[in-house]
Amino acid sequence: MPVKRGVPTSRQTPVSRGGGAPKPAAVSGRGRGRVAPVPVRGGRGGASKPATTAPGVTAGRGSTQKPNSDKQQVKKPQPTKEDLMATRIQTLVRAFLSRRRLLRLRQRKQEYDELMDKLQQEAFLHLVKLEREEAERQAERDGRERTRKKEILNRKKRMLEAAFEGEADEIKNILKEAKDQYLSDGGATDPYLLQRLDRSLVECADANGNSPLSEAAAGGSVPAVAILVELGAEVNSIGQFGRSPLYRAAFAGHISVCEYLLSQGADPRVYAEDGALPQHIASREDVEQLFIEWDIEETEKLLTGLSVRREEQNAVDAKHKQQEEDLVIQYIEELEKEYNAKQLELSKAHQELEKRISEHDTLVSEGHQRSDLTIPAIQDAESDLEIAKLHSEQIQHKLQAARLSLREKRIENMDEEGEVGAGVKANIRELEEVLMRDVGNKIKESGKWPLIIDPSGQVSIFLKYRDTNYIDMFIPKHT
Repeated sequence: MPVKRGVPTSRQTPVSRGGGAPKPAAVSGRGRGRVAPVPVRGGRGGASKPATTAPGVTAGRGSTQKPNSDKQQVKKPQPTKEDLMATRIQTLVRAFLSRRRLLRLRQRKQEYDELMDKLQQEAFLHLVKLEREEAERQAERDGRERTRKKEILNRKKRMLEAAFEGEADEIKNILKEAKDQYLSDGGATDPYLLQRLDRSLVECADANGNSPLSEAAAGGSVPAVAILVELGAEVNSIGQFGRSPLYRAAFAGHISVCEYLLSQGADPRVYAEDGALPQHIASREDVEQLFIEWDIEETEKLLTGLSVRREEQNAVDAKHKQQEEDLVIQYIEELEKEYNAKQLELSKAHQELEKRISEHDTLVSEGHQRSDLTIPAIQDAESDLEIAKLHSEQIQHKLQAARLSLREKRIENMDEEGEVGAGVKANIRELEEVLMRDVGNKIKESGKWPLIIDPSGQVSIFLKYRDTNYIDMFIPKHT
């Protein structure tokens, strides 16, 4: 097969003479630009070696080898087995430490929750104990009050019996006993108060409305009558069936008692409910004759003097009552200031406790081991809070008792002055104590529903906001 000159075939390879390095053969056609390895003879007896070209260099006719313009990509070193094992070990250790820390945090949280439950239980038991002690003290106070009232009733009964029996010495002993008891209970030594204490016994009455003077007049004892009159007994008091002491003395025929009562201002013109005068029912002629011969002008003079003395006494009573009321009001104002201060302390104690709990929770969440400091701080804050609550409740009870005392004094004054009005006069701020808390157990002891007279209409609004059922007698649709 003929061979074209200048184009060697793959089987024909030119051999240089003299052992020179052979030139690479250029491949024409589609294979241009590619270099094929060609065996080269290295001269005589030389071994053949494959011709190689550097990567990225093309060969051809009249061309030279040039390096590629792109940089070679540097491969990252692959981790060894030792590196992989170390990474695995670190991952497992970190997971173990995290689980261990989580368990510790959960255990601390559980301990904290148990401690909080324990503290809450202790606080609850402490509150129950305090309430029990307060209930016992209140029961003791109520017992003393019942005993005092029972003694007063017994003393009045003894006074009425001693007056009827004419036992003047027993009357004096009863008065002395009442004074000693009053002073032993811490009563003031004010002469006016002691005098008023005597008058409370002298002017007492039995279930029928008869006074000790009326009983003494019926009994016929002039000394007993004289003692009672000197102590301020009303000589014209009206008892059962509208009968005066003079009426009962005349009916019993005690002329000496009638003479003494007339000389002290007893009015023989006072009719009883049966329409009779003392003169009409006199059981003895000398008693009847006494009334016939009695100068009524003398009675007018005596009544004028009694009226003047009564007005003077009423003025003194009103002055002292106003002073007592002012003192109670002043005491209430002081208690209100103290109560507001205790409420402020209670609010600060709540804030302090919340602050301590927040600090403890923050430290626990951050993993700080300072529970030895935070837990005692929480306990101290809770103790301070309980003490603040106790002090606040004590002042509140004192304040309620003072307000109750003021209301009772006003009711007592109304009864003494003969005013007909509501049982308790209270402003809108006192409705919480009077209606809701029933301080003094007035509603409970009466066993009746309270009737409220409210010209202002504020009570209905108060009851609506307190979600209380009530009946409006005048506007039923507001019920």
